[in-house]
Amino acid sequence: QDAYKTADTVTITVTDMDLNVDSSLVDTYITRADDLVGDNDSIGDHVLDVYISDDLWDDTCNANYGLTASGFQLTETGTATGVFTGTFQIPENYCAGSTDIATPTTGEDMFVNYNDYLDAGGNAIEVGDAATVTANSGSVTLDRSVYPVPFTSAVYKQHDDVMVSEGNITLYVQVHDADYDTSPTGIDTIAAGKVYIVGHRGSDSATLESSFALTEISASAGIFEHEFMLETTDTIASVALKQGDVITANYDDPTDASGNAYTATDSSTLDMRTGSLLADKSVYVIGSDAIITLVEPDFNFDSDGIESYSLGLVEWDSDAGTVNLNNGCPSACIFDPEPSKFRETGGNTGIFQTVIEIPTKISTTNLDRGEKIDLEYVDYGPSGEANAADSTEDIELNIYTSNFGATIELDSKVYTWTDRVFVTIVAPDHNTDSALIDEIGGTTDKSLTAQTRDNKLTAYKLVENGP
Repeated sequence: QDAYKTADTVTITVTDMDLNVDSSLVDTYITRADDLVGDNDSIGDHVLDVYISDDLWDDTCNANYGLTASGFQLTETGTATGVFTGTFQIPENYCAGSTDIATPTTGEDMFVNYNDYLDAGGNAIEVGDAATVTANSGSVTLDRSVYPVPFTSAVYKQHDDVMVSEGNITLYVQVHDADYDTSPTGIDTIAAGKVYIVGHRGSDSATLESSFALTEISASAGIFEHEFMLETTDTIASVALKQGDVITANYDDPTDASGNAYTATDSSTLDMRTGSLLADKSVYVIGSDAIITLVEPDFNFDSDGIESYSLGLVEWDSDAGTVNLNNGCPSACIFDPEPSKFRETGGNTGIFQTVIEIPTKISTTNLDRGEKIDLEYVDYGPSGEANAADSTEDIELNIYTSNFGATIELDSKVYTWTDRVFVTIVAPDHNTDSALIDEIGGTTDKSLTAQTRDNKLTAYKLVENGP
């Protein structure tokens, strides 16, 4: 290839049958102590050398430099193939100039020279190849463009009077820079101090995090990550973080693609956003399931995790009674919720859901057909406020129990005493579970009666003709 970076593996291939001196063996040519690849004969001096810039790659300024220290040797790929290969890693520094000063290899040209002492025409020639040692321009990214504002555990009060736990925000910062991928099979790191997180508010700023190293996410990925927290104790100009603050990630790249030092940046803002409360329908049959959704970006503390919050955040208010959605839980939940908390629908959605059952009664009071239900969530961090609890906003959702009525049909107007009677009742309000076959009447629900002038059946039961 034409370009390499520091720590890349270089493979040199020489094809010359003249080097195959024993057709029954795999021939090998080793690098001598003078950093030249020799052939151990009296013809010429050596067969191969490597130059970086105008300097032989040797160890004159450091014993750990040079071709010998790299372990390079030319080895035949098989018996009598005449094809020889050898590998080495691009060094970070080499001995440069007449004074042999350790100098970075980045930005320099690299040359490989092979001395063919007997070509097809019987002449001695030198052939070679060249490549450039380059660097990559790094970049830095934060995992989100907008983050919630951290808040303390004394701020968000649920309807059940329990406080929401402290809201510290998890941030993930990534650096993409292949220059630090120096180990072909291992996990590399970027040392502490190369990346720093700064908070900005107008002309004021403060370093929020700086003494951390970044770890490669997988071998040879060239992507390095660190996780840290924006906490309620973090301040800018001695004032807690608030809505409108800008968070920047800064990466000091020592060598970009042009060979110069460069600082890459990425930025995000802190924002308060008003929540919303949603349901999958507006009218529910008593006993059926309702999907309740709380959209609250301010509770999305960690973009890489799925978070859950108490159902005590939402209050149920109807003529039958006023309770919280977690009433009676965990042993005797009125609403039989699944899951038992508002659970985030996925990482970094800020959308939380639960499924509740519309109960037949609240405490001892039955729900009526067509009863209005007011669900309420109190948002302590509505849009436009600097910090949570600066003001509150009641977020309401109205749903209703169904009141579709019912119709009864007989299959005939006139019957003899031996006829079979077919009764059909259309009653959507009794279809309490769309996945099961429901019933009307029976020994427990005596709402259905079949009677003549002389007798009646009070435990009469009709079965749904399908789920």
